Amino acid sequence: MKKLFILLGGLGMVAMVFSGCQGPPSKSTMGTGIGAAGGALMGQAIGGNTAGTLIGAGAGALLGGAVGSEMEKQETRQQIEQQQQEIEQLKQQQRQPAYGGPPPQAPAEAEGGQPALQAPAGHWVEIPGQWVGGQWVPAHKVWVPTNP
Repeated sequence: MKKLFILLGGLGMVAMVFSGCQGPPSKSTMGTGIGAAGGALMGQAIGGNTAGTLIGAGAGALLGGAVGSEMEKQETRQQIEQQQQEIEQLKQQQRQPAYGGPPPQAPAEAEGGQPALQAPAGHWVEIPGQWVGGQWVPAHKVWVPTNP
């Protein structure tokens, strides 16, 4: 039993040395490691010999890796769904008009015989897309009146 703990400790240290340059381990890698360690302990407890320990470690590694991989897939699916929802929200925001139409033309003569007000002279100006207050405002046109 003492040799088993020394062997498992040594293998764990070797694994840490070789994985030290990488980022955090994935869920499947963690599941494989935890499954192998748990399987080895179960195999030793049940079989009481090296063969039982190795069989338990192998079975635990397979099972732990499968569980960890499935957890990664589920997490990826959730991220994809969240990104799709964000894309739909952005599409909804873009469907809303960013500007109004040209100013309405007033009739030549208002009620009561008084001269009607004329729409101010002006021109359209194109505004490029830009970030405003943390939100993207797409390119749009704005009516700019000119002073007489």
